[in-house]
Amino acid sequence: MLMGINTNTCVLNTSFTAFNLDYRVVVLSDCVASMYGEDLHVLGLQNVARCLGWVLTNEQFFDKLRAAAPAGADQVSARPASCRSGNLGNLQPQSRRASFVDSNAWRSAAKASQASAMT
Repeated sequence: MLMGINTNTCVLNTSFTAFNLDYRVVVLSDCVASMYGEDLHVLGLQNVARCLGWVLTNEQFFDKLRAAAPAGADQVSARPASCRSGNLGNLQPQSRRASFVDSNAWRSAAKASQASAMT
């Protein structure tokens, strides 16, 4: 579960690293932001949702935890009883690549694309 600032840099980089280390990536969309503007914030969230894992709100995340908790467990007692739906174990990312993503190659491709757009 990731949260922090900047969605399009630090959070996205941590998401790629976690994905490459075979962690299941969950970014809490209402717990991240970008000082570079809403468009780059949305870009970071979309990149995670399409390629790396799941983007959930804080409320949705706690809903999933409650639904997955064994009967009678009081693991997330701070959340209201109405927060129950789904099962985190049933969620599947839209795309799960097994190969290693070379972040330097990705960065070089992004720079090349930006350079060609400027010419």
